[in-house]
Amino acid sequence: MSDGGPHSGDKPDRSARDGRAERFPSPPATGDAPDAAVSSQIALLSEEGLDDASIAAQLGYSVGAVKAWRTQLVREGAGGLPQKLESAGNETALQPLKREALRDQVVRAIRDAIIQGKLRPGEKVPEGDLAQQLTVSRTPIREAIRVLEGQGLVEVNPKRGTYIAMPDRADAADGLAVRAALEILAVRQAIERSDESDWKDLCDQLGEILAGMSAACASGDIIRGVELDIEFHATLMKASRNRHLWRSWHAIGIPFLVWFPERELYPTSPPDLVERHREVLDAILTQDPQICADAIRIHLSQKLADITL
Repeated sequence: MSDGGPHSGDKPDRSARDGRAERFPSPPATGDAPDAAVSSQIALLSEEGLDDASIAAQLGYSVGAVKAWRTQLVREGAGGLPQKLESAGNETALQPLKREALRDQVVRAIRDAIIQGKLRPGEKVPEGDLAQQLTVSRTPIREAIRVLEGQGLVEVNPKRGTYIAMPDRADAADGLAVRAALEILAVRQAIERSDESDWKDLCDQLGEILAGMSAACASGDIIRGVELDIEFHATLMKASRNRHLWRSWHAIGIPFLVWFPERELYPTSPPDLVERHREVLDAILTQDPQICADAIRIHLSQKLADITL
C-alpha cells in the first residue's frame, strides 16, 4: 500500500499489530461508517493515548479514514467512546493528546487546591508560582484558567489579573434555582426516552457512584467526594440524551457542586452527601416523574438552605 490506506485485494500486515486487528473485518468503502468492531477499536486505542497516525498503523487504515471516522463517531454519539472523544468535537484529531491531557491535569490541580483551601476565595492566582510548582510552562496554566473561568471557579480581570471566585449567596441561590429546573427536565426526558434496560443501567451507575461517595466520606477524601457529587448529577443529565440540556447544565451547575473550603457557604458542618444523594436515588428507582422531580427539588433546596444560613 503506497499511502497506508486499504486497497481492494490487499490485506494489511497484521503481524505488527499485536494481534489486535485480527478480529476486525476489511475496511468499509470510502464514506461508510465503521462497524461496531472498528468503532470499539478506535475508542480503545484513543483511550490508550495513541494519535491518529498510530491508530491508523494499528488498524491498517489511512490516517484520513481514522480522522473521518472519529469525527463521525463523535457527531453520532457512538456508545463506548471515551469521554474525551465525546466532548472534544470535530477538533479532536487536530489537537495533540499530550497537550490536552496536560491542560486537564493543571485544571484538576488548581481545582483541588481550591477545594483544599490552598487557594482561597478572593486570592489572586499566581500564574508564575503555579507554573513553577507544577513544572509546566505558563501556557497550560492559562488554558486551565480559561476552563476554570467557564466553570465559575475563577474570575479574570484584564487589568487586575485572575482571582479565585468569592462565594456569593444570592448568585448561588439563582444558580441552584436554574439547576433544579434543568435537572427535573433531564429526569423527565430520561424517563421518556429510556427502556427498562436503560433505566436499570442508570440506577446501577448511580448506585456505584453512591457507594464510592460513601467510601470517600468515610476516609475523609473531600476531593473524591466532590468529584462523585458532580458525577452523580452529570450522570442524571446525560441520561436525558439532550445535548442542549447538558450544555446548559454544564454552564450553570459545576460551580455550585463544589464545596468551597472557606466554608462561607457552609458555616456549620458539611452536608451529609451520602444520605442526600441516597434519597434522590430512591426516587429515581421509582421511575415516577413527579416523585423524581420532588426529590431533586428537595435535594437542591437543602443546598440552598446551607448557602443562606
